[in-house]
Amino acid sequence: MKKHSDSRTDWQVQRDRIIGLGESSLRKSYYPELREKIAELEKKNRELHEAYELLASNEEELRQNYDELSRREQEIRSAKHYLEAIYEGSPDMIFVHSSDGHIIDVNENVLSAFAVSREELLSAVPSDMSGKGYTNEMALGYFQAALKTGKTEFEWVGKRKNGEEFPLDIRLRRIDHVRDDGTIEPRVLAILRDISEAKMAERALDQARKKLKLLNTVIFQDIQSTVFALSAYIQLSGSSRDGSKVTAYLDKEAFLISKIVSSLNFTKNYQDLGMQPPKWQNVGQVFLYAISHLDSLKIGRRMEVEGLEIYADLLLEKVFFNLVENRFVHGQGVTEIALTYRESVNGMTIVLTDNGVGIESEQKSRIFEQGGGKSSGLGLFLAREILSITGITITETGEAGKGVRFELLVPKGAYRFADPPQKTV
Repeated sequence: MKKHSDSRTDWQVQRDRIIGLGESSLRKSYYPELREKIAELEKKNRELHEAYELLASNEEELRQNYDELSRREQEIRSAKHYLEAIYEGSPDMIFVHSSDGHIIDVNENVLSAFAVSREELLSAVPSDMSGKGYTNEMALGYFQAALKTGKTEFEWVGKRKNGEEFPLDIRLRRIDHVRDDGTIEPRVLAILRDISEAKMAERALDQARKKLKLLNTVIFQDIQSTVFALSAYIQLSGSSRDGSKVTAYLDKEAFLISKIVSSLNFTKNYQDLGMQPPKWQNVGQVFLYAISHLDSLKIGRRMEVEGLEIYADLLLEKVFFNLVENRFVHGQGVTEIALTYRESVNGMTIVLTDNGVGIESEQKSRIFEQGGGKSSGLGLFLAREILSITGITITETGEAGKGVRFELLVPKGAYRFADPPQKTV
């Protein structure tokens, strides 16, 4: 057995070897290298820690960018829905053209206005949908102008599938389409508006101004001739000593004065002629308003014009008033009036009839002329002039002894139905 002191000496040696201090320790020769590796590992650990912190920072930045991209994507999606709503909800017709004029897309209004299918339209060229004299070359010229300057505006004539032509106001705008590869493709956005009613109103106002000028001339001449006659009777009554003649002259003067007053009232009633553009009016409603000013309770009426609307001057009510009043005053034995219509290739004919004695044949050609009626003739004369503002003509086609028959011919495009008429079997 070894002594304790020997054991302690051996243990000390072993300890020195374990911690690398013994002369024969294997680790002692590697100690500097281990320290270098430990230092290198600590350095890498710091680098990894820094990289982790950078990664965490980048992750937060990426998350924020992702949130921003998601928000913008939602905004783009919302904007797309908004633009689609405008595209399809706009009252205008909208085309998207390529730079060479070919149609890329259209909204539903285009299909309805031109009465064609989408397939037919996408294969069409401008001249297919344009009125006579409007060519592809003209359209391409406008496209090139829009591509160069960014926009252009002009008037055009469109053509429906059935050949019907109608005026258009067109606005072209250049838009840049971004392809999938990021390149830009120039396109043309075309916004079309049907200006048929605007053109009709323009023509009607021009006609109204002419009619008003004519009426002013007619009334002036009527008053002028009446004043001339009145002055003559005043001179005669002033110079005469015969009481009976003076009385007759005064009666004439009173009649002429009332005639002047009537003419002035006439101008008051029609001073608004053409002051406002014509509009679509419900025939039945306007007729009822017109006869409400007359004592029509003793006369029956029959109306078969439900839903019918015509494009006429705002004095249409006065026209019906004059026509019906004429029958009250001159239509002996009238107990019923009727308002009906019939449609033909020439347009819509509105028919006003009564069951009175009618109008004598020799009077028919003169009743609508100024001074051609049994009184002053201005009522029917003005009725004709008001109707003609929007191209409506009026004639009397009844038979003497069988009642009057006024026929108002409304041209195509100037009548419509608010609700389609019900067909009877």
